[in-house]
Amino acid sequence: MVHRRVFGQHVKERVVAAGHAFLQVVMVLLALIIVGISTLIFSVVRSWSEALVVAVVSAAVLGGLLLVVPLLVARRNARP
Repeated sequence: MVHRRVFGQHVKERVVAAGHAFLQVVMVLLALIIVGISTLIFSVVRSWSEALVVAVVSAAVLGGLLLVVPLLVARRNARP
């Protein structure tokens, strides 16, 4: 809805940049929630040691998806 309010004011770049930053924050928070929930579930169902292993592995996988994959895509699409 923001794009409709600022239509014709020539602020497209700022709106896109703000949306991009907001989306990155939301994705990191969602990853933290996923790690926390999986850790909690494993700590209740199994044990804390297994829950910590799940936390580390899931944080590594999500961190890779949120950090490494975008960097690889940006490098592949970079103009020489």
